Amino acid sequence: MPELLTAGEGLLADRALLEEIRRPRTRADDPMTYGLGWAVGPSGQLYLNGRLPGYRAAMVLIPDEAYVSVAVVNEQYALPALATLLSAMQQPLTGDDIAGPVNDFAA
Repeated sequence: MPELLTAGEGLLADRALLEEIRRPRTRADDPMTYGLGWAVGPSGQLYLNGRLPGYRAAMVLIPDEAYVSVAVVNEQYALPALATLLSAMQQPLTGDDIAGPVNDFAA
């Protein structure tokens, strides 16, 4: 998990890359807004998750707050719990409940 946090911190340090990643690539009527490989939340959060057999991982970035959080488990069915945890952690900064979208994101 330290490597995922390091990757998130590296993204936060590169403002030009972040702006390119978070620029919406979807139509206004799409149910989820996507940038380059990341979903974009209502307050500009960036999030993604990993779903390979035997593990789940999720990451949330809030570029305007220099915030990154990561959760990783070795339980295949734990993504809803990870999404709820990460949403609760970022909610004081954004006011948004993003648990559903983090869980639903499919890269």
